[in-house]
Amino acid sequence: MQTGVKMDDRTLFKRWFVEPLRILASIPSGDSAFIALATSCFLYERYVRATVSEESGRRFDKKLSQELRNAHLAHDFGIEEDAAAAFRIVMRDGLLHCGMPKRSKGTKSMPKWRFAHDYPQAIALSQYPNGDWWLEVQPWRFMETVIELCQDNIDLIAGSRGFPWASVED
Repeated sequence: MQTGVKMDDRTLFKRWFVEPLRILASIPSGDSAFIALATSCFLYERYVRATVSEESGRRFDKKLSQELRNAHLAHDFGIEEDAAAAFRIVMRDGLLHCGMPKRSKGTKSMPKWRFAHDYPQAIALSQYPNGDWWLEVQPWRFMETVIELCQDNIDLIAGSRGFPWASVED
């Protein structure tokens, strides 16, 4: 690019997120799945916050956020709200706050979790014959859906007033 030319938001998103995430997907044995999923979780969080702000005409309100985030996740990934709530607590909160999925919340036990490349959906909540609940996650499907949502809504993603999009000039 020419010196002094500002890169557009779509180009920056591709350089900062899409290309690095897809490189992670090429690492053998799925060893980069935690990093890809955590990054996809914070990108999805940005998308949902921007979407809620746009729909409501006001700044994202944390007090309303759990139900709204679950509803958006359920809609965007074609899952039930209980699966969305489990994903948000176990994966999103666990990965973004402590680097690993959460196993319990106070005295409340969370569903067990597992990643597998061959899961047909990005997120599923299943009860096994022994009664255990499992959160089944296909991190790469989750990542690709988040990338698509963000790319399709780049103006919304980049327009955050609370966390402005960085700019780069070459």
